[in-house]
Amino acid sequence: MPQDTRVWLERPQTAVPAWVGHGRKPSRLRLVDGYPPSQPVVEIAAGWDAAQRQRLGGKEGAKSTIAANFFACRVINSRNNLPGQAVWPLCRREVETGEFKFFLSNAPLETLLAKFTQVSGMRWPIETCFEEGKQELGLGNYQVRSWVGWHYHMTLCVLAHFSWFATARCTPWLHPPITDR
Repeated sequence: MPQDTRVWLERPQTAVPAWVGHGRKPSRLRLVDGYPPSQPVVEIAAGWDAAQRQRLGGKEGAKSTIAANFFACRVINSRNNLPGQAVWPLCRREVETGEFKFFLSNAPLETLLAKFTQVSGMRWPIETCFEEGKQELGLGNYQVRSWVGWHYHMTLCVLAHFSWFATARCTPWLHPPITDR
């Protein structure tokens, strides 16, 4: 999610403006006067103090789990300068570099922060799966002419990767790792 994604902390009121007597009658919703405009999520994240953040292991690195400070709160997404759905912006701040990363989720209200951190760190394992599948199992070597054929090919490659991974985990002496981990 870009750092300039705009959100509201509380849902602002909207209404169709009153007709002023000339021109077309208004038909589109507008923000009611007096409500502040939406603000970038990076400004909201800068206002979160250290007591509101939790340090959790967020993503898998090449050698171990990388810890970071996480924070999530329920906000209202801005779409065309109007309030949209309630969403979760997850802010991950790297401990060593201080760099912010943002993720946007439409998860239910009862979702725990630990679940967000687990899902946000899954990019590296998924990319590793695709890399291994392309190198060893022909994931990228499809020559199909239909959407259904492409799905069959991808499904069989994913199942082959799962089988290969499970066998390699049970018998590591028979299967050296494909990539450096």
